Formats: sequence, C-alpha cells, structure tokens
Amino acid sequence: MHIQIKGSVPVQLATLVALICFGLGVLLASYLFIGSDIPLKCYEAGSDADWWAAGGTWVIGIGAIMYSARELGLKIHERREARVAELASTLGQYSSIAYTAMTVRGRVEGFGARFVQIMRDADQVGRAPEGLDSYFIAPIRGALGQIKWDRSIGVPVADKGLARLGAATYYAERSEAALAYIASSLKQAEKHGFGHLVEMAKEVEDLLDALAVHLASIPDALQTDADPVRELMERLQQRIAQEDAALLGE
Repeated sequence: MHIQIKGSVPVQLATLVALICFGLGVLLASYLFIGSDIPLKCYEAGSDADWWAAGGTWVIGIGAIMYSARELGLKIHERREARVAELASTLGQYSSIAYTAMTVRGRVEGFGARFVQIMRDADQVGRAPEGLDSYFIAPIRGALGQIKWDRSIGVPVADKGLARLGAATYYAERSEAALAYIASSLKQAEKHGFGHLVEMAKEVEDLLDALAVHLASIPDALQTDADPVRELMERLQQRIAQEDAALLGE
C-alpha cells in the first residue's frame, strides 16, 4: 500500500517571505528618499494627500498579507482534520474486516466435524434431526455470507492481504454452496439414503477447516497495511493539537 502525502507551504515560511519582501520594499524606499533626488521630484509633482494615500496602501498591504497567512493556516488546519477523519475511517474498515474474520472463524471451527457426525447419525436412523436446517445449517450459512472480499474492497490492501481475503472468500462461497445443497436435499435423502450427503458433509468439513486457517491469518496481514495509516494519523493529530493550542493562545 502506498500513502502519498501532498506537500504544502508552512504558514511560517509564507510569513517570512512576505516580511522579506516588505523589508526589501523598505530598503528600496529608503534609498529613493535618501540616496537620490527622485523623492524631491516626486514630491514636487504630487501632494501631501498622495503620500498619505501611499502610506495607507502600504498598511493595507501588510494587513492583507497577515490576513492571508492566517487564512492559509486555517485552511491547512481544516485539511489536516479532514485527512485525520479519512484515516480514521480507513482504520475502522481494517478493524471491521479483522473482526469479521475472527468472528466467522470462531463459528466455523469445529462445525465440520460435528456436521459429519450428525449426517452419519441421520444415515443410520434414516432421517435428519428436527430443525437441522433452521437451527444448525442456516446460521452457519449466514456467517459465511459475511465473507465477500475481493479486489473491490474499499481500503488499500497489499498483495499478501488480498491473497488471504481472496482465499477466504473462495472457501466461504464453496462451503455455503455445499451446505445449501445439503439443506435442500434432506427430505429427498430420507427416501433414498444419506450416504451421498455424508460424503458432501466431509467435503464441507475440509472446506471449513481451510477457511478457518485463512481467516486466522487475515488480522496480521491487514495490520501490515494499517500500521502506516495509524502512524500518519497520529502525526497529524499531534500537529493539529499544536495548532489548536496556538490558536487558543495556550
């Protein structure tokens, strides 16, 4: 993941440049008034009102420079605050993905082995337990439905993380499809036997075991992407705090 930080001109530098230009103007004016006869010619051609107007223009110009520098500082400050909000949102999405991965992992671990045993028992007695689909299969299918990650994910993820997310999505989709088939075949199996559903349950067990492995690796993979984002956000927050203190005169 690459994070680009756009450069900006610090307010202090802009103020310094303005003061330097002002100083050069003062030096030039001093030379004109002291080192040549231009001032006398200009004074003869004008009036006191003209000179007072010129002085007023200088004062207005200095005030405008100071106001512009302050406005620039406020805009940069607001942009930093907006950037912090964006980074916080990105970190929230990383955390959401990691939380989903760990939650679903807790649901699928051990499910496959229990499901195989249930189907074997159903094969022996010739019928499935009451509520097998509603209370056992459907909830795990709902959990698997949360695993829908691909390259269109809304946060920047490096290749390692994308590989983990893609593999988890693949195994989740295959597991969900197999469970859906089993659920839709329970009634028919009571007439023709559960043998083929037992074999499919074993396949589901293997798929869910593989899924659990990939889900377990996702938080660490995403942490690599989240660390630079968190560091940038912390630096910006420190700068904002300093600017807030300066604005409040602390």
